[in-house]
Amino acid sequence: MKSLCTSRPELEEERQALIVTSANNKRTLKEIEDKILHTLSSSEGNILEDESAIKILDSSKVLSDEIAKKQKVRPD
Repeated sequence: MKSLCTSRPELEEERQALIVTSANNKRTLKEIEDKILHTLSSSEGNILEDESAIKILDSSKVLSDEIAKKQKVRPD
């Protein structure tokens, strides 16, 4: 019996691409997390009054939601 890699090379290529995409998404989420933690730790006073912090948190939320949607497994 042939392995999946030799009998269906296109599936192996797709699998490898998914692995790379997943790794990139995890790295991006870590960068988002670091940015949020930096923003929270460097914010002085009431964070709700810090426009820059609010913009960073909003954009981080949007980006993390987009990544979460991409990471969902689609049923066939």
